[in-house]
Amino acid sequence: MSDPDAFACEIAALLIADLKTSGARTRPELEEACRISLRSLLGDAEVPQQIAVLMPIGLDRWPKVVVQPRKVSEDE
Repeated sequence: MSDPDAFACEIAALLIADLKTSGARTRPELEEACRISLRSLLGDAEVPQQIAVLMPIGLDRWPKVVVQPRKVSEDE
């Protein structure tokens, strides 16, 4: 696992923990909690492109945070 992939996995794990402890229950609350958490975790840095937050259609499940590993080019 590359350093950027490991960093993305760490951010994803922290984001999941933040969302579960945020108290958010509605979709807008979850979206806002996600924005606040990412701003807190990353500051002004860009969200790693490997991270995707998948919001559930119903509120019977928590959002899913997915990390897609980067493709390693031959140059790396």
